[in-house]
Amino acid sequence: MLTGRRVTRFGVLTASLALVFTASFTTLAAADDGGAECPPNQTTCEGWGEGGGGTGDGGGNGDGNGNGGGGGNGGGGPCVRDGEEVPCYDDLLGWFNPSDGCYYRVTEPQPAGVPEGQTSYTRSCGAGGLAGGEPVLLDDPPPGFAAPPDPAELAERALASLDLLPPAIGIAPDPAIGPGLVGLPIWLWVPADDNPGDDASTWGPLTASESERGVTVNLTAVVGRIVWDMADGNTVTCTNPGTAYARQGGESPTCGYEGYRAAGTYNVVATTTWSVTWDAGGESGTIEGVTRSSDADIQIDELQVVTK
Repeated sequence: MLTGRRVTRFGVLTASLALVFTASFTTLAAADDGGAECPPNQTTCEGWGEGGGGTGDGGGNGDGNGNGGGGGNGGGGPCVRDGEEVPCYDDLLGWFNPSDGCYYRVTEPQPAGVPEGQTSYTRSCGAGGLAGGEPVLLDDPPPGFAAPPDPAELAERALASLDLLPPAIGIAPDPAIGPGLVGLPIWLWVPADDNPGDDASTWGPLTASESERGVTVNLTAVVGRIVWDMADGNTVTCTNPGTAYARQGGESPTCGYEGYRAAGTYNVVATTTWSVTWDAGGESGTIEGVTRSSDADIQIDELQVVTK
């Protein structure tokens, strides 16, 4: 589920621009001739939440490198200029227009004074194209022009490239050593690893980027909270990884549970919820519902009172 998007799209088909335009532009009339599967690179699918599994295809037409079919030349075949095949899309110049042999890209940012219903494009002509190009005003996209990829879909692809791991569980009393006692505080934490990269995979922050046809999305993922289900009807929510127990005694200063009220074996489940944010120039958003979970058993015994 994608939320929080501030739409300042890339202006490809924008029809309501109210800026003041300079007189140096040449007017050109529009031409008449026309997830349920586990994401890749994941070591586990456990806790893969809603909105986290999309891989997307980058949106738009073509194959993502500008050389493919789709909208590149309006007919799905190769783009040809002066008898030679040229890329239908160039990262710098934009889309190839077969009707005039020039490349077009949406001018970013849009200059002042673009009339409502028109869009400013930068046109680059000639062999190799002119990197600077010249501005032209069009009512409609030129032939061969395709919309840029959806940044939200690129963000999903960037997220799928990250290996977000379930939290390692630190709990005291340590189940590997022995049982705890009824009424005594429980310490909860996500253990640090000797390899800092492993810590980032369980807590973050992690970053990734995805680029296609001139659009680059930068994504950051970090755990926003961890919920400890203590298996007795109570939960503990912390916004930090907790403090490792070092025989201090007493209650944890950062993340802990007041203690169990009855003896038994409890399956403690820790679930991290990742805060995933992305930006692409003037547009930004979040990807919600990305979680990871792991569990551990803890044995709690009755406190024995010795009397004479």
